[in-house]
Amino acid sequence: MSTRFTAQQKILPSSAMGNLFGMKNDPQKGLILYRQYAFGRALMDRMPWLRLTDKGQPAGPNVLLLSGSSWADGCLQYHVNVPVKYLLEAEEWKRRKIAESKMIDLGTAIRVSGSGSEEREENLTEVIKKIMGTIEAELRSEEKLLMIVNSYSEAQTAANYLNRLLLNGKKAACMSREADEFDENMILRSEIADFSDHSADIMVAPAQAIERGYNIVDKDGHSAFGSVFFLVRPMEVPDEISSKCTKLNGYLERHCVLSEKKNAFERAAKLRSEATRQWSLMERQGKMQLSSLDPVMKLDVTASLFVLILQIFGRLCRITDESKPASRVYFADGAFRRSEKNTAGYDLLNELIDYLDSMIDNKETGKIAETLYQPFYEAFKKGVEKNEFADISDDIYSEEEEF
Repeated sequence: MSTRFTAQQKILPSSAMGNLFGMKNDPQKGLILYRQYAFGRALMDRMPWLRLTDKGQPAGPNVLLLSGSSWADGCLQYHVNVPVKYLLEAEEWKRRKIAESKMIDLGTAIRVSGSGSEEREENLTEVIKKIMGTIEAELRSEEKLLMIVNSYSEAQTAANYLNRLLLNGKKAACMSREADEFDENMILRSEIADFSDHSADIMVAPAQAIERGYNIVDKDGHSAFGSVFFLVRPMEVPDEISSKCTKLNGYLERHCVLSEKKNAFERAAKLRSEATRQWSLMERQGKMQLSSLDPVMKLDVTASLFVLILQIFGRLCRITDESKPASRVYFADGAFRRSEKNTAGYDLLNELIDYLDSMIDNKETGKIAETLYQPFYEAFKKGVEKNEFADISDDIYSEEEEF
């Protein structure tokens, strides 16, 4: 694992379409050159096959994968397509406490995600202005607030606007990259684990920058945050090359069952052909409406957003005893709902309910989903009703900004 990537290529399968070299025109960064050498997730789940017995059985090294959210059926990017052999259950009081979380759809009609870049900043500040009463009510508690946007520039915009509106000495800070020009309203990404001691009451952060890997707790081990506000619907950039490569690999693992009757060359040719077809489809769908995606890609969008939201919710679920009040989750962006004028549009909150229902009710894998997601599922279904609409136009899959 400590060798250079060029050495790791010797034990990894080549990428699905062959080792890629290509160019992409990025509106912000200009012309980008990229290369993909290998099927990267194989480094996790193919390691037992590095050594074989005389009978061709895997002889190790064995691998233990412990990330619960790496099991999310239908998610091409995060789901690890290997059998689940063990389930580790949390203490019942922790599950009960998480299930008591409050999830609230604030019902704003202002759409941030999916709007054009020239409207996005204005819509973001309008959402903050509209929900300011809820923000002020949350600030009356002793716990800090986490607010989610899609990019570092949006985080700075939101924090600056909040600081114009906040009263009684309350303050917001935005997460910043290490290389950004620093001011007093910023907190470096490397220092956010100590946010409980920071003078700010609110931290604004890009979704993909804070979703994993951070335990932001107070001196008692409880999460420093009491609530999280999703100011935007956290959507990744569909045209990001690394994301598309990962989704392609996930698609092939899930959907390609190659006939054993064919020889190795024919199986490889069929795999390459299907990979090329799917890549072309993903290229075309990058600018499509969410409601127009094919069923596989639409399910992937829903499942990927579920994992992202769940991971961010996890920042609030660090608890050491039952003294911590129940967490609150607010969905503020109007783009979480479809338009009442377009009932065929994409409604993420409805889709999440259907997705969770399908996982929990699955006869074969429902026990896995129940163990991993039942507390979130209970809280979400209690707080978010189906078939509500925001008066917004349909959403575009692509997002303008990268985090």
